[in-house]
Amino acid sequence: MRLIINTPKAKRHRSVTYPQLEQALKEFVLIRQHQMTLNDAMLIEHAKLLASKLEIPEGALNFSVGWLLKFKNATLFTKSNSMEKEHPLT
Repeated sequence: MRLIINTPKAKRHRSVTYPQLEQALKEFVLIRQHQMTLNDAMLIEHAKLLASKLEIPEGALNFSVGWLLKFKNATLFTKSNSMEKEHPLT
């Protein structure tokens, strides 16, 4: 008999499907953060534009609020990153 324990805090690490997209979006944020106020809708729209330019098939990614939150956490907002304190994206 096997005992399966469901731990809700356990997280599965997924690798980035399109690293070139995430890198390009990160560069966009780093360049534009001092020029304009960036919001979630703007970032998602720019991500869609970049995906098109990078010829990522339409529908391959779901540019949801959850996707954006994971992007922010993975690439922009680490505890050691001062950008979060100075320019949080909302």
